[in-house]
Amino acid sequence: MCTDKMATKETSVMDELRDLTECSICNSMISDPRGLPCIHTFCLECLENFESSSHKKPDDKMLCPVCRKEFTIPPEGMNGLQKNFFVERLAELMKISRPVGNMTGCDACQVNNDSNEKEAEASEYCIQCREKLCSRCSTEHLRNKFTRRHQVVQIGCDVSEMLAEKHYPSACDLHPGENTKMFCVECKVVICMMCFAESHNTHKCLDVRKAGEKFQEEIETDIKKLTDFVKETLDRKEQLEQERKKLLEELQDTERMIKCKCKGLRDVVDKHANDLLDELSSVEQKRFKAMDSRKEEVEHHLDSIERFNSYSKEIICRGSPSDICRAVNDLHMRAVELQTMHEIHIRQRSPPVNVSFKESELEGLLHVNNVIGKVEGKTYYVCTKV
Repeated sequence: MCTDKMATKETSVMDELRDLTECSICNSMISDPRGLPCIHTFCLECLENFESSSHKKPDDKMLCPVCRKEFTIPPEGMNGLQKNFFVERLAELMKISRPVGNMTGCDACQVNNDSNEKEAEASEYCIQCREKLCSRCSTEHLRNKFTRRHQVVQIGCDVSEMLAEKHYPSACDLHPGENTKMFCVECKVVICMMCFAESHNTHKCLDVRKAGEKFQEEIETDIKKLTDFVKETLDRKEQLEQERKKLLEELQDTERMIKCKCKGLRDVVDKHANDLLDELSSVEQKRFKAMDSRKEEVEHHLDSIERFNSYSKEIICRGSPSDICRAVNDLHMRAVELQTMHEIHIRQRSPPVNVSFKESELEGLLHVNNVIGKVEGKTYYVCTKV
């Protein structure tokens, strides 16, 4: 039975992992996770439904449901997207820590059961084999010379024990039953010994653990660069909010000036005054729309940085070398994209937001376009979405 301290620790770990293992489309535990180039991960079924509802087909361009970054649907459909083995393992471990429904059956009993006997209830979990075991099978598992050194933990207890194991076997994408052992430098893929014998024996290959350590350093470098952007992005967000507030005050002052000026001339200039107010309203709508769009871009940029850093830290902390090897190229490319987007969204200065009213001299101006004046400060933001 878990102590209160262990329960508190497990709850904390679960809270940290919830964002990684929850699909942003269905808001449920992720199932068959597939990753996009922007590193956001979703259920395969959710992506297929999203594709269908958007009336898209293979080789079409689509936008990520979270960050709106464009990606190309693989020729074989959403099923061609890379499976995120790291997130799949985290989701499996979270389910094991809180078993529900049929999650409690013993996997070993199910394989060895030649009759219709009822399967025993699983009480433990082997991290290396990724199997749920009943008490009897667990004892046999730890007696077997091939599995005696495996780490077996209690189901429904402290999940941090399972997450701490980074060097668990990682299945090969192409050869079921084979575990990845090497990283092909030329092809930039994680491979098993069968892959090496069939396709990569003339390529430069590294031990997957050594390659993972090297790529971890690259990921940590990208994390540091983007972490430095967080404060600057928050400052830019605050600046946009202040500019919006200033714009609102200037718009209100301008409106009062227009109404005050036309009060004494209402009989003559009523139409001109209404035209100016309509113009001002148009300025207000366009400017607020442009500023809100820019603020949304900044918020999305901040969210992308924070999600990148969170995901990268988790895969370094809890991912296997294979996970790291699979993710490093996408993570680095995403980091470079975010740095480019940072230059566009954050460091590019916005046009002035000043709005004022320039009144007209009335003498000799009764026959001009507008005898009251004109609205100035119509510069709008230019969309900078990438």
